[in-house]
Amino acid sequence: MCKSAIEKSSSYESRGGSGGTKSAGADKEKKIRELELELAQTKLALVQIECRSQEMSHELTSKNTELQVTSSTHQ
Repeated sequence: MCKSAIEKSSSYESRGGSGGTKSAGADKEKKIRELELELAQTKLALVQIECRSQEMSHELTSKNTELQVTSSTHQ
């Protein structure tokens, strides 16, 4: 699940601009595209961190289970 979320986020493309001469509207569209790209990058970073956290949580649970099994067999 994490991998597909990362792939979707990394393939993000911002909206195309209207082109032409610089105007207040064009400047606003450019700023919007920049902010959309920044938001997409931030979301991607968040998903990556959440995935890593989930992986580490699973690893910790697995190691705890191993430890419990090892401890119970040595008693």
